[in-house]
Amino acid sequence: VGTLVIQMRDRFGNNISDPSVTAAVTFTLDSSAYTYEIDTVPGAFRAEFVQNKTGQYNVTATINGGDIIGLPQVVNINPAATDPAHCKAYGDNLNSAKVRATNAFTVVAKDKFDNLRYQGGDDLKVSLDTSGQSQVQGVFKDTSNGNYSVSYFLSAKGMYEMRVTINGQDINGSPFKVDAEYGNGALATGWIILIAVGGVAFVSVVGFFGYRYYKRRRDYELL
Repeated sequence: VGTLVIQMRDRFGNNISDPSVTAAVTFTLDSSAYTYEIDTVPGAFRAEFVQNKTGQYNVTATINGGDIIGLPQVVNINPAATDPAHCKAYGDNLNSAKVRATNAFTVVAKDKFDNLRYQGGDDLKVSLDTSGQSQVQGVFKDTSNGNYSVSYFLSAKGMYEMRVTINGQDINGSPFKVDAEYGNGALATGWIILIAVGGVAFVSVVGFFGYRYYKRRRDYELL
């Protein structure tokens, strides 16, 4: 809430109170004008206003059609506090990811009026959970302009639930479902070793991606 007070004075600079005097206050932003009702208080006119959109406002006022000393003025309307429900995430790795690769997305902080925040410092946390695996924590870079660059690394395929919170509350869309798969060429990093035991061939698959060990050749499989 902003307040503008117009103090009436005579030509000698003395404060006066005259109920016959009227005042019109106009706020403009992006060529749009906003006029607010003014309440009369002893010796002054007071206008209270709420603006939901950030930007520079040209504040003008008149008394009985005449200009007022010191006006117009430029007033900066800054964003309100970060509201997690209005914050959003963007990027290819919100719902899909590659195993053993860096996955990334961006979180954009906004206030309750959907204005972009101009500064960082929010308490952002990113965690990923899936059945049978330890929780994975994402890391982020605060660019100090309301944007946060997030990255995470997964060591196993599967369906993950990714929770993104700011100041302890889920952002818009959180939790996200993330389907993690191996990238192209991932299987080439392992190799097969044949082992002969008692005349029966066994297969041992060695690599980085969680293969089963010592399965019979006819039924070996990937985890």
